[in-house]
Amino acid sequence: MTGHRKVQMGWFSEDRRMALRQYVLCLGVLVLQLATVSELSAQGVPKASTGVASADSRNECRRSDNVLKQVDFAQVAGERYAWRSRQHSSQPSFVLAIEGDVLTITQAGSEPWFVFKQAVDTAQVAGKRVMLSADMRGDIKTEPRTHGFEYKAGLYYRVVTSDRSSQSFSGDQQPNTGEWDWRSFEVEVQVPQNLRSLEIGFFHQAGGVLYAKNPSLVILECPE
Repeated sequence: MTGHRKVQMGWFSEDRRMALRQYVLCLGVLVLQLATVSELSAQGVPKASTGVASADSRNECRRSDNVLKQVDFAQVAGERYAWRSRQHSSQPSFVLAIEGDVLTITQAGSEPWFVFKQAVDTAQVAGKRVMLSADMRGDIKTEPRTHGFEYKAGLYYRVVTSDRSSQSFSGDQQPNTGEWDWRSFEVEVQVPQNLRSLEIGFFHQAGGVLYAKNPSLVILECPE
């Protein structure tokens, strides 16, 4: 019996008892963490704010009427045409066409980029969150390469503030190259209060053809 007790005392030496307690403690912490993760997964962990409303919150937002003019791109008798075009240089390199309510921009020369745009009334949108959207179809080619800019095409906006700082979006939606069929695209913008100008429209900086219709800019009023 005495020999047996010595074996037991040797097995449960002070060092081994300390190691066993640490093991049990770590195991308990792990079980607690797993339980916490499971509970949070069931409840839904809040996501960090990105400054852009989620799809669910956007569905709850009140939307104004479309503040853009001539959304079918047609010239209205007695009205100043709201749309303007601009390209990288004076050498014509893009062909603009309007068939029905569909705008077509086709690359046809060596200049790198083209913008078809409309200036928005700053008094309507200063300090507001807005959503720019349109339906687009693309056949945007990245070869052959004729310039050093990024090849892309799609939605466009440019915000300029009273202190001359600017923010722009130039065909940065996805997809913005290759072929895609008609689909709706949208991008939200928090317009600064000290707005000097806001332009929206379509941007082409590649080969191929960009098709667009149903341009829209609405003011969002979202719940906090």
